[in-house]
Amino acid sequence: MKNVIVKTQALKKYYQTGNQTVRALDGVNFEVAEREFVSIVGKSGSGKSTLLHMIGGLDTPSSGTVNSRGGFICTFLCIYYIDDWFSYHLYLL
Repeated sequence: MKNVIVKTQALKKYYQTGNQTVRALDGVNFEVAEREFVSIVGKSGSGKSTLLHMIGGLDTPSSGTVNSRGGFICTFLCIYYIDDWFSYHLYLL
């Protein structure tokens, strides 16, 4: 059984620009196991940075969840929790 350290489920991030909705992330399911090496690749504008911002707790998803080692990363910016999480998991970044 693998030890999952980061997991997203049905992660979505939508931006509204005028009357157009931009779907930066649209239902992303993603997981990284301990000691696993992962690359996130794609063309410009495909959502790579948005995904990393969600995993790092720097941005809030429109819907879906981000979990780290079984713990929930807030869907709103919880400064204390995020700061504590980063100091403990800095090696992930």
